[in-house]
Amino acid sequence: MSNSAFNITALSFKFCYLSFDDLLLLSDGIKFNKTMVKLDLSSNALKSCMVKFFFESLLDNYCLAHLDLSSNFLDNEFAVDLAHLLEQN
Repeated sequence: MSNSAFNITALSFKFCYLSFDDLLLLSDGIKFNKTMVKLDLSSNALKSCMVKFFFESLLDNYCLAHLDLSSNFLDNEFAVDLAHLLEQN
């Protein structure tokens, strides 16, 4: 068996009800996994204050093309923060 690296390109955490600690761990993984193309975090009851910490990791990931945050508890402040993130990335 060869010693080749494996890259994760898509993850779905739909309806997993991630905790804040789970989101922090995922954020750390996203910082180092530069091959992630699709991430589904929909229907997790995430709040804007939880997702803000996740945004830092997205600044370092230029491959992510699809991020689903639908059906969460995200407010207008989140939308403004997301817009700023998209301007920077």
